[in-house]
Parts: sequence; structure tokens; C-alpha cells
Amino acid sequence: MPVESPNIVVTVLAFLALIGSLVVVHELGHYFVGRWFGVKAEKFSIGFGPQIYGRVDKRGTLWRIGALPLGGFVQFAGDMNPASQADETWKALPEKERNETFQSKTLWQRALIVFAGPAVNFILAILIAMGFLLAFGKSVTPPVIDVVQPNSPAAVAGLLEGDRIVRFNGHAIETFDEMVDEVIMIPGQKVLVEIDRGGETLVKETAVAKVEEVDRFGNRYIIGRIGIGANKVEVREVGLLEAPWAAVVQTGNILRQQMIGLGQIISGRRPLSELGGPLKIAKVSGEAMSMGILTFISLAALISANSDARWRSSHALRNRGRAASPGHAAGAGMGFSRRLCDVGRIHDHGNFQRPGLVWAIWWWIEGKSGLIADAASGRDAFIISRLRAKYPVGAGHQIG
Repeated sequence: MPVESPNIVVTVLAFLALIGSLVVVHELGHYFVGRWFGVKAEKFSIGFGPQIYGRVDKRGTLWRIGALPLGGFVQFAGDMNPASQADETWKALPEKERNETFQSKTLWQRALIVFAGPAVNFILAILIAMGFLLAFGKSVTPPVIDVVQPNSPAAVAGLLEGDRIVRFNGHAIETFDEMVDEVIMIPGQKVLVEIDRGGETLVKETAVAKVEEVDRFGNRYIIGRIGIGANKVEVREVGLLEAPWAAVVQTGNILRQQMIGLGQIISGRRPLSELGGPLKIAKVSGEAMSMGILTFISLAALISANSDARWRSSHALRNRGRAASPGHAAGAGMGFSRRLCDVGRIHDHGNFQRPGLVWAIWWWIEGKSGLIADAASGRDAFIISRLRAKYPVGAGHQIG
């Protein structure tokens, strides 16, 4: 099929909107918790470089917009060196001013100020997931096999139509989606499948086949399949009281899959080439935007959920259609693959800002190795997220 390529203007704008908005939310977390503990914020910047607009509020904080819209920072009083360590200049400050600095706070207060940024990003991801659940519901398709593909691993293992999957690879299974989530992450592995067949519990061993997927943008990646399907997709509405916990569980599953993917890279089961940096962020931001605003918001949620990670990797995270319509709730009949990208964000939790030199180092690292590292503090590194694909088998099917 012909390979699509998003317009360069769309790609650039999507990248700036994605990185800018998530970093601003992150910095607001630092800002509000710091203010709660009485730390004065001297500067809050959206973007870097020369100031193109600024305003000082009644608390003495300069709110500014920089010419380079690649994130932002909050600078607290007392940030006199990259590590925010007390020095002679800090000791010479009047007591009132010294008590408004970051260094004057207790260890647990400073820790909470640092933790607030990633925590707010994580909460944002949960809120986005909650919104999608309220708007589109969630798939509750029972894990009953309706289709077994001939000569597939499932067929070789003796799985039959009508079997209900109880456990897969040691994990309890309640919906067909949960089973697919497990299968798709472990191509090439052998697993045990516990099934219920007419009231009798059986355990089968099967191999997970490696399948190469190519999406509409020409991206290639390996996912797992065992060759079973469900014909009927069941979607249930999610109530306001249920949605928060359901969103937390969904976000937690994403993070668990990311750690599985990271382990696969470390152990050599996934190639290091699957990692990427800011150029890939921009590319996939444009791809997500070209598929619609809801897909783009889904990308933002995945990246936001990762903002507190030092080294995380997530592979083949599938968009179940929550950002499309209830009829697509299990990725049924998409007809194309959706892929979410890699993101790396540089941020220094000591100085709470990033000088231009470090950005230059960041881009140099991307060009040399395809990885992102925080050259200044080592606090943050790269985050890898990918949206996984479904077989284009037609509406009403789920394939695992």
C-alpha cells in the first residue's frame, strides 16, 4: 500500500503543541507545590531563548514566553547553581528572602516539589483516560474463542472454538482485550494458556508467533499473535464513579507493558533500534495529528503517563478505538495500524531550567546514537511509547 507522510507544517505544529503543553503542565506541578511550601518562583517560562512577552504578577514571578517553544521551566528563588546547593551568596541573603528559597525547605518538602511535576503529568494521563472511558465506554468482550485460524499456534496447541481463556502466561484474563494485551507483547515466546472447556479446566502450551506489522506511514514493528479471534465486540458504558479507578487501572497497565518492553530491550529480545529521540517524536506527533485530534490526545496521554520515568520502554501499545467510536472499542476493523512514538524530555530538577547548551547536547546525542540522555543531571532520560496495531480483519473481529 502507498506510504503516507504528514505535511511538514502539521508535523512541526503537532510536535510543538505536544511537547510544549506537557512540559508546561509538568512545570506547573513544581510551581504550585513550591508555592504551597512558601518557595518563591522568580520565573516561569513557556519556551526558551529570548523573551517575546513577559508579565510580573503580584508575587513577583515573571511569567514569560520564550522564542524557542520547546518546553519550559520554572526557576525558584535560590537557584544559584545547577545543583541548587546553598553557597555563600545564599547564606548572605536576608532571613526573609532565604526562607523563600528552595534550599531552605526540609528534605521531604524539596522531594515533594521535585515529585510534583511527574505526578501532575501522571494525573493528566489518568484524566484523559477517564474522559475517553466516559465518552466511549470500555470493551468487555468475554475471552471466548470464536475463531481459530488454521495452522496457527493456537490450532497446533489444540485450542478450540468455544474455549474460554481463564489465564494466559500466568495472568488472570477477564476480557478478550486483556488476553490480546498479553499476546501482543511477547512475540516468539512459549506460554501456558489455561482454558475452560465445558466446565473442565485444561492447560495448553502454545508458542506466540512473530508478526511484522506495517502501518499506513510505513513504520514496521514486530508483535505477537496466536491466531484466535472473537466475532462480537461488547462495549459497556462507564459511570462517573467507576471511571476514575478504571482510568488508573488502564494507565497502570500501560506502565506495566512499558516495563515489559524495556526488559525485552535489555535482554536483547527487542532491537535497540526501536528506541528513538526528538526527531522521531516530531514524526509520530505529525502522524497522530493527521489521524485526528482524539488520536493526538491519546498520544499525549501515553507520553504524559511516562513523564516520571528514568528509563522506560513500551512496545506495541494498541489504540482500542476509544478515541474513535464505541464500535471500534477493540480496534475492530481499523484497516490500518496506529503507532505512537518515542519521546524524550530533558529537564533538570536541580535548577528547574535547561540552558541552551544542554539542548544542543540533547540534539547531538539524538543524531549520534538515537538515544536521549539528560546530560546535565541524569534525572530524566528517554521515554518510548508505541501504539500497536490490529489485523485489518473487518468490523466486529478481535484478533490475538
